[in-house]
Amino acid sequence: MLNFKKWLAFLLALTLLLSIIPFSTLSAAEETVKTGYIFETNVNIRKDATTSSDKLDNVSKLNVTVLGSKNDTKSTKNPDTNKTYVWYKISYVSGSKTITGYVREDLIKVTEVTVDTTFEEQLAAFPKSYHKDLSLLHALYPNWKFIADEVDTKFSSAVAAQDKDTRKLVETTYNSWRSMRKGSYDWEKGKFITADKLRYGASREVIAYYMDPRNFLNANDIYIFMQQSYDSKTQTVAGIEKIVDGTFLDAKITDKKDKYYGKRYAAVIRYAGSKSGVNAYVLAATILQEQGIKGTALTKGTTYSGKKVYNFFNYMASGSSTSAIINNGTKYAYSQKWYTPTDAIVSGAKKYGSGYISEGQDTFFYKNFNVHNPDKLNHQYAQSVNDSLKSAIKVRETYSELSNIALTFRIPVFKSMPEKASKLPKKSSKYNNYYFENLKGEGITKFSRFTTKYTLSAKGDFRIAYTLPEGASYVGEEQYAIKKGENTVKLKVKSETGYTRSYTLTITATKDCTLSVCPAGETLVKHEDGNWYYYLDGVQTAATTLVKYSGKWFYVKDGVWCKETTLVKYNNKWFYVENGKWTSKPQTLFKFNDVWFYINGGKWDNTAKTLVEYKDKLFYVKSGKWAKETLIFKHNGKRYYVKSGIVQTDFTGSKKINGTTYKIKNGIVV
Repeated sequence: MLNFKKWLAFLLALTLLLSIIPFSTLSAAEETVKTGYIFETNVNIRKDATTSSDKLDNVSKLNVTVLGSKNDTKSTKNPDTNKTYVWYKISYVSGSKTITGYVREDLIKVTEVTVDTTFEEQLAAFPKSYHKDLSLLHALYPNWKFIADEVDTKFSSAVAAQDKDTRKLVETTYNSWRSMRKGSYDWEKGKFITADKLRYGASREVIAYYMDPRNFLNANDIYIFMQQSYDSKTQTVAGIEKIVDGTFLDAKITDKKDKYYGKRYAAVIRYAGSKSGVNAYVLAATILQEQGIKGTALTKGTTYSGKKVYNFFNYMASGSSTSAIINNGTKYAYSQKWYTPTDAIVSGAKKYGSGYISEGQDTFFYKNFNVHNPDKLNHQYAQSVNDSLKSAIKVRETYSELSNIALTFRIPVFKSMPEKASKLPKKSSKYNNYYFENLKGEGITKFSRFTTKYTLSAKGDFRIAYTLPEGASYVGEEQYAIKKGENTVKLKVKSETGYTRSYTLTITATKDCTLSVCPAGETLVKHEDGNWYYYLDGVQTAATTLVKYSGKWFYVKDGVWCKETTLVKYNNKWFYVENGKWTSKPQTLFKFNDVWFYINGGKWDNTAKTLVEYKDKLFYVKSGKWAKETLIFKHNGKRYYVKSGIVQTDFTGSKKINGTTYKIKNGIVV
């Protein structure tokens, strides 16, 4: 028998090949094509057919497309055959790049396969985007049956239904795979919310990838669509032993109370399949998916109310900590009277069959995405968005060697599917922040970033102003022509990751008019007359104020930028502007409305009592204004003679002020 790992890799390589070779290159009925599997580790891919050629890449156990071959350019001989080495020209995708190079014959297994292109004629029930992958699978497994299982829901709607709360989770450190929806992201604190200390809400795009059937129509992943009914002829104890090899299920039952005491778990699992009607291989794979290869306390037996119980399928075993998970699973096992491993496995299998198989959730895909029952989306086996794939691994490893078995695959076909398969987002630190922070405008009374549909009425031209989170951008139109009657407008937000979200406005207008969409807040707009005009939430406003624009503060008078030097009141404070721009000048005096004001840091300091140097003189300031008083004023440890609000630096002598005589030299008391 062919080495299993190589055989599986061969199957994967075929799938990869078909995705590269268009069917237009094949003959009318069939074509023989070559694929390869590099079965060793740390294999150097060379630029040319010799070991001295430049190294392009280093790979391990990789599926590739074979483009051709040629002899070693230096005529190096293979010692096993005494013939010149043959090098295969290969191609594969690495990240975002396609690598084309050479690999030596003793490091790669090259296989030919005949692809029956006439099989496409049998695929009328499937969209064309499914055809080429299914045709290859048919060539590999001619006994397999593929059912186009129509789903009475648009693909986008099915994805949206999963894109809620913590319905689907992902384990990742990449922001680009995480959702920022309600319950998944704390917008106030600016951080993601962990669902169970390990997982985060999966993004809409990640969900779409795992829900798009076309991403899994290959020999490796097709088992997520396999019908899970029991078949005594094909589901053997020997097959189960292959699935459980090297795991805690690769053993005999040691509980002496068990009726299967001394027998192997594989026999119990096959028995459970016959009693439940569930594929025995699926049962074995599901147990391992839930419990891991070493098992848990629930498979070894836990105690509740003095009774030892078991729970192999983790029913009701949920919680925020390991202890809570074990406690809840133990409690449920006790309620079901699962006092032996066989009790837990057989009864758990029956529950699985009645709870999922009989409900139409008879594939790994439907277990994880209950798309046929959109009103029962809480009845899904797991929150992990990739659970279908993880659950199918062990089943795949068994069936991939059994090419002659007739298997049936129910493959979903959604309404209005995208033209191309949904791609898995790039791994990055960028955010899926395709949300409006706010929308303000006539008719929008209550806005929520998570509510994307609004109904408004219009009696004439109107504006909507938006606020965006940092890094997001508005990609809709600035103006929309609104006709009398009902109109639909979609406002689109683009995230850092490059994806968009639409907010739909249903607008009923009493007459033809125009909707203008603009950023919220303040801005300056240059008109054709050369002047800069002040806009607030998209509306031109004749205000006198300060406006921050491009990182600077501008003085606007009657709605137009004015290049004056003056004081302007803003937020109950007076600011100093010079040539129409606010500036934080050093201490100075400024005359405004015939009053001299003390300016400190670009603002009027209305509490200041000090001396201010202005035009080579020292002026006395009181309550932020020049005060024309005569007094002795202490400043910076010195006492100054002030007359009519000015320090008398040219005076030397004696002065009697308020009954006290002072000796003064150059305006300073000595």
